[in-house]
Amino acid sequence: AMMTTPAFSVPVSGIYDAQVVIADQSPTEMDRAKKLGLEKVLVKVTGQTQSLNNAAINSAFTRPNDYLKQFSFSTKVIQGKAQAVMEMAFDPLLINQLITTAGLPIWGKDRAAILVWLVEDTAGMRQIVNSTSHPMVSQIISQSNQRGMPLLWPLLDLEDQINIDAGALWGVFTDTIEQASSRYQADGILVGRMFQEYPGFWKVDWNFWLDDEEQAWSSKGSDLISLVDPLEDRLASSLVKKFALAADDESVSKALEKV
Repeated sequence: AMMTTPAFSVPVSGIYDAQVVIADQSPTEMDRAKKLGLEKVLVKVTGQTQSLNNAAINSAFTRPNDYLKQFSFSTKVIQGKAQAVMEMAFDPLLINQLITTAGLPIWGKDRAAILVWLVEDTAGMRQIVNSTSHPMVSQIISQSNQRGMPLLWPLLDLEDQINIDAGALWGVFTDTIEQASSRYQADGILVGRMFQEYPGFWKVDWNFWLDDEEQAWSSKGSDLISLVDPLEDRLASSLVKKFALAADDESVSKALEKV
């Protein structure tokens, strides 16, 4: 498989870096943070949480120092609370070599952007949401940042209001969605429609377009934000399949040289 360049790619920085909250700077706590940091980086570079189950990848967790270039400590405000953080930078060449040896794809720094339209139905009243104060929006953004997956959110300005409304999204009117989305020049379009089937139990219907292919599926659960993890897995899997550099590609060595 050849490296495919997204039509509208976004350079993603920090895919070989990780931050982990720590309780203290003891050797045990630092070892835990290094392993978790390596896990985070491998998920970002491969795009898939399943990569952590690979035997070659799994063996690397016993020696995270082999892949670590440098680390430092800082204090970050996370969810309104100041917390001690260990910041790590891993060696891109060694990480890529590990992934290639494991037979997994390498997802480069230039990544496809996905436009997200999210609609919430509350007692029959439907509205498009894009505010980070909404728990679902916040969780999607948080998880996509951890994956290094660029997202675009509609401005919901006058032009959007003229071109589309919540009803068109809820009815999945494809032509209207494509027309309203064209201004953002995204590679993929994701539409989510969330509502409570009954008190305390959520359902989200998803439609995802990448090129000429459409995927449709549903997620259900009592915790709305827990439905984001399988969403991110599915999106990343589709993007990696199309855009990542396969381990057996002749261009792998060139890609490694450019890191």
